[in-house]
Amino acid sequence: MGYNKLAGDLLTAAELNSFYSSSGLYGTSSTGNDSYAITVTPVPNAYSAGDRYTFKADVANTGVATLNVNGLGAKTIKKDGSVDLVTNDIVANQVITVVYDGTHFQILSFQSGWSMIKKAANEDKISNTTYTNDSALQFSYLANTTYLIRIRLKFTGANGAGFRAGLNTTQAVSFLFSGFFSNYSSNALSDPTSNNHVHVVVNRDSNATVVGHLDIDVTMTTGANAGTFSLQWAQEYNRPYNTTVYLGSTLEYTKL
Repeated sequence: MGYNKLAGDLLTAAELNSFYSSSGLYGTSSTGNDSYAITVTPVPNAYSAGDRYTFKADVANTGVATLNVNGLGAKTIKKDGSVDLVTNDIVANQVITVVYDGTHFQILSFQSGWSMIKKAANEDKISNTTYTNDSALQFSYLANTTYLIRIRLKFTGANGAGFRAGLNTTQAVSFLFSGFFSNYSSNALSDPTSNNHVHVVVNRDSNATVVGHLDIDVTMTTGANAGTFSLQWAQEYNRPYNTTVYLGSTLEYTKL
């Protein structure tokens, strides 16, 4: 790429503004949360499509994040064009470069190719054998993309209720599972095409409480439409006792 300017030529105001907006003005955020804010020099008077900013994050993000430059207003930070960030897409002290697209900031740099979602609280089901989405362990996927997904669960099924986990997706998947279970009679892989689920069943042993750690490793190739991948789970037997997935259970994913 070449330019027509020579030594001693003057820059117009428009040329100087264009240089500053595309050069990645730098600042450090110190807000302590997902609402990142920076102050840069020279001072921009408005956001314009194509503006580039680089900032150092003081903390990791815990979900959807925004950036506010010189008090011009918080704009959502997106990845992959239009996807909201999830926990730890930005880590503490990471240097991030974003470009304003006219509506949002699009992130250009990542610390890691893996994104992690972690359950922040226990979740219970009682007298419920119907698959429903886990309240936390899900993510939005892109069309025509292959993902690796790692799910790590800690669970109990009290007094014979048992436990079953399913992958709620209409996309093509293959997966392996392993785990450690106590007080169970069997665990089995069901028909992968049944109700658009592939699922693992951990049956109870009589009326005992089944306790376990379940690991599921998934490869998923998506079709022409974007959508949502969810872990679903339920009791295996309808019992008036808690079946619980515990805080700290995780879902991680990355694109190939």
